[in-house]
Amino acid sequence: GRAFWLGLGGVFLFLALDERLQFHERAGNAVHTAGDSGPFRNWNDVVVMGYGVAAVVVAVVFLPEIVRLPKGAFFFGLAFVFYVIHTAIDSIWGSHYTVAPIPEESAKLFARSLFLLAVVAAFVTLLRRWKAAPEAPAELAELAEPHS
Repeated sequence: GRAFWLGLGGVFLFLALDERLQFHERAGNAVHTAGDSGPFRNWNDVVVMGYGVAAVVVAVVFLPEIVRLPKGAFFFGLAFVFYVIHTAIDSIWGSHYTVAPIPEESAKLFARSLFLLAVVAAFVTLLRRWKAAPEAPAELAELAEPHS
């Protein structure tokens, strides 16, 4: 499971940097010379779809770790649904319609929030399991206690 969580941290760092440094836009512009992007607005949308395909492959590889934490798995799945909605709106309609950015950016916000919620839910589940373990240190018990 450590490889999954370490990799997930790396993925989140990459996505944060991508948002700021525009990796997928630059990659899409570099590929633009390859020709028409088909039914999609441009190549950078195809690159973003590639991120989703990579996420599905990683999810399949690490499925046992993901389903071990049911609440986290639920939120990961829901976040992916909103990622697909965001990507579909962006790649098909883009900014051609005045209102398109509203559902697109909303879906992106929901996806990011749900990814964060998935990690938090998984972390809380792990804390509770570690607290219940007989060899759990006292400091861990304090972390896992709900505060009122």
